[in-house]
Amino acid sequence: MFNDHRPMTSDQRSTCNMQTTIPQETTRHWYALYTRPNFEKRVEQELQKMGVQPYLPLRATLRQWSDRKKWIEAPLFSCYVFVKADARERLLALTPDGVVRMLGHHGQPSIIPEFEITAVKNMLAHDFDPEPIPRVVPGDLLEITSGPLAGMRGVLCSIQGRQRFVIAFEGIGQSVAIKIDLGRVNKISKSGRFAAPKDTASIYLRKRIF
Repeated sequence: MFNDHRPMTSDQRSTCNMQTTIPQETTRHWYALYTRPNFEKRVEQELQKMGVQPYLPLRATLRQWSDRKKWIEAPLFSCYVFVKADARERLLALTPDGVVRMLGHHGQPSIIPEFEITAVKNMLAHDFDPEPIPRVVPGDLLEITSGPLAGMRGVLCSIQGRQRFVIAFEGIGQSVAIKIDLGRVNKISKSGRFAAPKDTASIYLRKRIF
């Protein structure tokens, strides 16, 4: 049979272009979407409607209004929604109103390690009282040795008079401070005292515990 050398129609060219530009990777990984302020829940709902798997960590927080106080569920990480997606779903995840971008490096989306997402879920499922803080410069490196967060590493700080264990999530460049039983941690290394931070994290790092 001879090859058909007739030129393609516009519909055929469009179909061909779609087949060559839509990523075919089917392995799902976690990614982080950066959203406009106060759009996290709306983005989560839109992703669910699209069939894309979102994860929005929420924590109970007490909000003060002029005439009353009220407990509400607020995002643990402001302006972040996580998605578990393959290459095609990554493109869909960028379309909801309120999505600014997907976190990445050198033009490639950054994969969030599964164990970091699991750790966030465990913090919220158990009584760790997570509190988001700006990213901090680590001092002594500690590792949790038992419990649902075993294996996670971080630093011990005094935050507003309370002793807290700070875990850095490298995948999204964020940190979370939790309460922890010091009997559950081992010191891994010592890197010296905290340098005086130049950003808003300085209000949290007035005192080093170790």
